[in-house]
Amino acid sequence: MINIEPIKAFSDNYIWLLINEKNAFAVDPGEAKPLNEVLESKKLSLKGVLITHHHFDHIGGNQDLKNKYNSIVVGYKDDSSRIPEIEVLVED
Repeated sequence: MINIEPIKAFSDNYIWLLINEKNAFAVDPGEAKPLNEVLESKKLSLKGVLITHHHFDHIGGNQDLKNKYNSIVVGYKDDSSRIPEIEVLVED
């Protein structure tokens, strides 16, 4: 079973954390700090990040998360030049 947990980011946004046992996948981590706090408190391993689009409030945490957890970054192929650390390209 996968649990979905919202994590407050900035003053008006959320990071969505998908959790399966001790593994997690984050959606649109605009900043790394609040996500890191949840991952550490729950002792979760971040396996990957899914970016829905290239805006700064969705991609800001990519580099820090990639460096800390060696997680994969997945995003839309046409945004590949605007999404830092992207590795897996997807399309419609």
